[in-house]
Amino acid sequence: MGTTVERTIRRSRRPVLMANAVPSRQYHRILIATDFSESSAHALNTARDLGLFRDAEVLLLHVFDAPARGMMFGAALPQNQIKDYIAEQERCATFNMVEFIGQVGFKPRRQILRLAEEPTGTIIKDCARYERADLIVVGTRGQSGLGTLLLGSVAEGVLQGSEIDVLAVPLPQPPGQEEQP
Repeated sequence: MGTTVERTIRRSRRPVLMANAVPSRQYHRILIATDFSESSAHALNTARDLGLFRDAEVLLLHVFDAPARGMMFGAALPQNQIKDYIAEQERCATFNMVEFIGQVGFKPRRQILRLAEEPTGTIIKDCARYERADLIVVGTRGQSGLGTLLLGSVAEGVLQGSEIDVLAVPLPQPPGQEEQP
């Protein structure tokens, strides 16, 4: 299933819903994964425009990185110094989350930040399971040419083995680059 879904999403210029069963009801808890990019903003706005947020609890998740953490552990720095560094990275992520929410003009029910200690796709799926979400919304990096071969590692990681429905939303093609029938 994964390769067929990934091929479909890679080639599609429209949102694709990967449903794990025949939809039987409206989505009640929606988890939107964001990296604060244009792709994430477009995915959120598309899900909202599709009416998916009506009567749903919407959660916004950002997985943040602390790139120097590994070097700090390797240098045997004190634990409190490493914790302070991670806390600073989380403060930056919080600031960026607030800024993103202002830009997209949407206030989620709750904002969630997670430290990237595993692959991001795994963290998103784990968070969705923990939060009992019934839909994950993720943006894809729809590109032309060689880029169409790449779905994006995060979107691909979310799609692989997801037990929860996933709405994958590509960025629209720039004007003049629409595919010919």
